[in-house]
Amino acid sequence: MTELGTIVDAHTVRFERLLPGPVERVWEFITEPGHLAAWLADASVEARAGGQVRLRFDVSEAPEPDDAAGVILGTITRWEPPRLVAYTWMAPADEAASVEGMPQPEVTFELSEQGTRVRLVLTHRALPTSAMPKFCAGWHTHLAALASRLAGAPPAPFLPAFRSMLPEYERRAIPAHRARTATGAP
Repeated sequence: MTELGTIVDAHTVRFERLLPGPVERVWEFITEPGHLAAWLADASVEARAGGQVRLRFDVSEAPEPDDAAGVILGTITRWEPPRLVAYTWMAPADEAASVEGMPQPEVTFELSEQGTRVRLVLTHRALPTSAMPKFCAGWHTHLAALASRLAGAPPAPFLPAFRSMLPEYERRAIPAHRARTATGAP
């Protein structure tokens, strides 16, 4: 497993991490509001397929603070405790601008046991190409915070870690975007 996320295409990124187990504990950290707040965002989660997810990020640590961009709304599309959860990922402003027929951005968390550790595969699909580097650097930084929390350690400050990763993901995202546009794909 590589530490960097894999840019699958111009709209999809995948991360793999080996985390301290057991799987039930990692499940709590990716689905329960109190645990989500420790590494990702303040959250409310209706724990069922069709349930609503609301994430409120600390915009004071965002590279470009914007209160409106600090909220993500989603609908749980898959709920398979303690192995898989997936939900749509829309900022309220994006919801109004979404185009019918276009797939909604969706994030999927898949968990599997690897001995005493847990393999997490996070896949974020249907991302806007222009925002891919920021999503990659953001997930990279949040997943490092998750690993720290699961290990019982405080995470590194978000913004410096995010800023240190952004140039690498900008370098990696541009070739993926060029390859896709060279074939005439959006």
